[in-house]
Amino acid sequence: MASRRRPAATACAPEPARFSRAALAPLWRPGSVALAALTALGVHAQTAGDLKYYVQPSISVSQTLTDNGRLDKDGQAEAITQVTPAVRISARGPRVQGSIDYALNGVVYARESDRSTIQNRLSLRGSGELVENHLYLDASAQASQQLTTAFGQPTPGGLPGGDTTQVYTYTLSPYLVGRLGSVANLTARVTHSQTITPDASRFGATTDSAQLALNSGSSFSRLGWGLVATRTVSDYDASRRTEADSVLGTLSYRVTPEFVVRASAGADWNDYRTVDKTRYDRYGVGFDWRPTVRTTLSAQVDDRYFGTGYNVTFQHRTPRTVWTLRASRDASEINGRGNAAVATVFDLLYAQFASIEPDPLKREQLVLAFLQANGIAPGTLVFTNFLFGAASLQETQSLSFALLGRRTTVTLTLTNSRTSRLDTLATGIGDDFANTDFVRQQGVSVNLAHRLSPVSSASLALSQQRNEGELDTQRTRQRTVTLTWTTQTGRRSNLSLAARHVSFDSDTRPYTENALVGTFSYRFN
Repeated sequence: MASRRRPAATACAPEPARFSRAALAPLWRPGSVALAALTALGVHAQTAGDLKYYVQPSISVSQTLTDNGRLDKDGQAEAITQVTPAVRISARGPRVQGSIDYALNGVVYARESDRSTIQNRLSLRGSGELVENHLYLDASAQASQQLTTAFGQPTPGGLPGGDTTQVYTYTLSPYLVGRLGSVANLTARVTHSQTITPDASRFGATTDSAQLALNSGSSFSRLGWGLVATRTVSDYDASRRTEADSVLGTLSYRVTPEFVVRASAGADWNDYRTVDKTRYDRYGVGFDWRPTVRTTLSAQVDDRYFGTGYNVTFQHRTPRTVWTLRASRDASEINGRGNAAVATVFDLLYAQFASIEPDPLKREQLVLAFLQANGIAPGTLVFTNFLFGAASLQETQSLSFALLGRRTTVTLTLTNSRTSRLDTLATGIGDDFANTDFVRQQGVSVNLAHRLSPVSSASLALSQQRNEGELDTQRTRQRTVTLTWTTQTGRRSNLSLAARHVSFDSDTRPYTENALVGTFSYRFN
């Protein structure tokens, strides 16, 4: 049977929730479902022994003094206090691995106390072996703030705003693996995903999929083959239920140990543009090239029902640098992020450190330790996202670079994306595509961090993002400059002081903001 070791799977918003039990209620469903699954895995793994886990509770208190608390043209000074208790749990064993990072952010406004609110931040990912060598489970859950419109006001520092809403998502994906002698390997997977928002009538969605894959076994050395059948059903609360099926066969040939070419053919069936499902033939070619252990290039081009689809990934690593280039054009049946690029500094470095540390948990700890040493907040936004309410077509390109010096670190990210409606029969949703055929996003982010001493560091973050649609009123640009000084005040505590300037250009709601932010954080172990 299969080996035990396996690769890890990789308009205005509603009024913010107040300080009440109701503010936490939406978190229980996605968090508890994924957490219950991982807890069962942990108990199962613990009976097998060798389960190692780490729990780190912490708390931070932040005070922001801003000259524009309302983020409008007139500007009104405001003092904003944030108290954030958090806990991080990491577990690793022979049959289970995962991490949970949860924070409850209480936000208090001094002048406009009615704007005070509670925010949930959750990042959960894990995988485990339910039945040895046969049945596995992948689980994930997220809670974050997202824009309800690409042309709205992104709020600095992750604070609540009129165009943002709390978004909860979770995914459960059990799968079965087997081996048909040395001829073929079999994988059967089912996946359930759900997006939950306070305004569920516009952005709530559920997606279920099933996949059966048959790939060539060990008896095939240079010539490989694969056959994959997939069925996806998406149910959008604001739109309609859609179905998409596909069957794809692939042949590959290993020209050299470093170079593999492949060709694929199959068919898609979906009802995105017709009332009943329609068949579309698909063809594609691609290759994988790994000239060295530090350099990889993978490319795939397909003729699909929406035109030309492609997926290109290039990664190169030197002792001090990491380069990553990604480009893709594909359908997105899952409600969520309009900008498929990385969203936070943690996401950026997590992707860039993949070639340095393939293991997901070790890589996560490596990134967090690196960010802490350089005084960079993991949740610092690189680019903002927006929600949409039906199947969409996403075309994205991103280039990221990281220079990892002994005392100085530089990260650079460039992104470009174009999102359009794929489901042409969806109407009355009320998202951005009700007034434009496309949303284009372009962004650049630069972060420079320098260690001043063994206990202190300084960082400078510069970013710009432009969003535009078809109409002249659908054009926004945000520029942000943040200078931060961080010092270690004790073995478990840190203090940071930051100065921030934000300029937001819009035909309807422009603003500028200047702020000073002081943050004290303490880890309990």
